[in-house]
Amino acid sequence: MTAFLKLFEKPGVKRFSVFVVLATALYLLRGMMNLILLTFIFTFLMNRLEEVIRGFLNRFLKIGQKSVITILYILLAGGLTFGGFVFVPIIAKQVEQLFHLGKKIADHPQDLPFFDVITNVFGDFKISAFFEKGFNFLYTYITDFSTFSIQVIMSLILSMFFLFEKERLIQFMNKFKTSKISVFYHEIAFFGRKFSRTFGKVLEAQFIIATVNCVLTTIALGIMGFRSYLD
Repeated sequence: MTAFLKLFEKPGVKRFSVFVVLATALYLLRGMMNLILLTFIFTFLMNRLEEVIRGFLNRFLKIGQKSVITILYILLAGGLTFGGFVFVPIIAKQVEQLFHLGKKIADHPQDLPFFDVITNVFGDFKISAFFEKGFNFLYTYITDFSTFSIQVIMSLILSMFFLFEKERLIQFMNKFKTSKISVFYHEIAFFGRKFSRTFGKVLEAQFIIATVNCVLTTIALGIMGFRSYLD
């Protein structure tokens, strides 16, 4: 028994044991994995953005952390609301047009200009069944997108609360350093630092690349005369 306890005192065994416990906990929470990851992503990105903005503004005037976070989330909420009012009706209209077009093709497939080519290549097939599968996939996608949208909103709210209470959370977590479960604290903190330094940095780089790519693509399309995408 003593030898068994000494085995768990070794740093490698201790770290592996905590990793197994952590992986088991995440597996049991797999139904909430999207919410957990999205909350981490939004919290990490908004925290980094807040640090950069506040570091820049503090050169000219002192501004509090909560003030910057409040402004950032107001701008984010305003952008999402504006995007929803502008693009959701456009997407709904295009889905409706796609539905009517698919129904028309399914009812009158012979009206297709390339229908003879399709039948020569693939032979006789029920085009209505093909479109039925397509619409079932579209319905599933829309349903999943609605669920994902709710998860995004919940993650944004949670990340905002985490950032508002950042200092208190740090103080609360520091109490575990000297508690009876300090071993879990130190090992989980180790994994957390590794995770944030690897996945977090990749996430930050991807966010910057996506933002720059979006701006450059918008400018390029405007120069090329494709201005209708802004209408």
